[in-house]
Amino acid sequence: MKVTQRLLSAIISLIILITVMASCKAPEPVKIPDDTEQTQETEKNTEHTEPEVEPELPYKWLVEPGKVSGDIQPVYNIMTNDICSFGMSILSDNSAYRLIDTFGEIKGDLYSDGYSYCSVCKGITDHMYLVDPETYIPEEYMGGHGGPNNNPYIYDTETDKIYEAHIGGYTELEDKPDYAVVQLCRKRPVNEDEKDSYNTDFVFENATGYGLVIDGELKQSNFEMYSRYSCGIVALCRDGKWGYYDTEGNEILPCEYGSSTQQLFNALYEPTYVPYQATYGVIALNRFGKWGYADIHGNMLTDFEFNEARPVYLNRGWVKTDEGWGVIELDYSYTEAPDEEIREMLINSYAPEDGSSVEYIGNESYYETECKTYLVNGEYKYYVTLDGHIITAIIQ
Repeated sequence: MKVTQRLLSAIISLIILITVMASCKAPEPVKIPDDTEQTQETEKNTEHTEPEVEPELPYKWLVEPGKVSGDIQPVYNIMTNDICSFGMSILSDNSAYRLIDTFGEIKGDLYSDGYSYCSVCKGITDHMYLVDPETYIPEEYMGGHGGPNNNPYIYDTETDKIYEAHIGGYTELEDKPDYAVVQLCRKRPVNEDEKDSYNTDFVFENATGYGLVIDGELKQSNFEMYSRYSCGIVALCRDGKWGYYDTEGNEILPCEYGSSTQQLFNALYEPTYVPYQATYGVIALNRFGKWGYADIHGNMLTDFEFNEARPVYLNRGWVKTDEGWGVIELDYSYTEAPDEEIREMLINSYAPEDGSSVEYIGNESYYETECKTYLVNGEYKYYVTLDGHIITAIIQ
């Protein structure tokens, strides 16, 4: 009996020992992944990562840079030095001259680089040949009339009177303009020895720069040179740099920009390089030799990323990169010049007499440009671009 109990106890002890040993399982060794496994794990973690997206440009290319060789220059109005905003430029390359539009299409061959728009000839001309607005073929022509008609304003600093300067004399303005750039001068009588050289009894001299007249009063001064109002803003130069101001004298862009290929005749009828005028609500700006675009409210539309840039036509502009010339189209909505503003401009400039009439007669195309057309006094038909530039007048 005692043997049986001892055997039973031994069996129970053995069972307990086996159970304990089974529960004490040795830990598995740490497995070190090889390079292949690490790469697979990295790929697994990154397979859903979004790819980097290029920032969207505020413009698109209509003509890729480098498609056109040579030089691109705007077409100007030779009588006023204004930019004529009907989308034509002069392409010059190896002594060959052509008209080219903002889609890069050659419209016609020219005989020289001296072509400009003339409001007297009523077309693109070098005064020997006139370019037909439908075929773009130069036709033999002889203009034979005078030079630029800028008629700058002179502000008499002693009397606060404003004069319009012209070749041979001055005309006092009875009504001071709502806004204008004026040259600040003092009047001096012409003495007896000088009368053979002058057609007037006095001359203006001792110029002290340019200023802005707003609502008939001198508001801003100490500028060295000016451009011309366009789209409601004007460029003025101070300390050799250019800025832009609106018709109320407010600064739109500070004086920190350079000039362009556009020339303007000053009050002494000397040509001076000035910044480009605004066209279709956009300004081409030159800053430290690099170019970009801003709107007429001073908001930048592009970076200063181009080697050169020309004024826009319907948001399309020629720009130059390291690859060459191309055309971009800006992501921008311009505002057309108001009808009241155009009527006032026509009345002030072309119909000053009492009883003058200005009648809008619809839109027409001129050099493939949509224009608003007006009849002044029922006789002269004026073509005005949508941004407010008068480009021609035709007697009905």
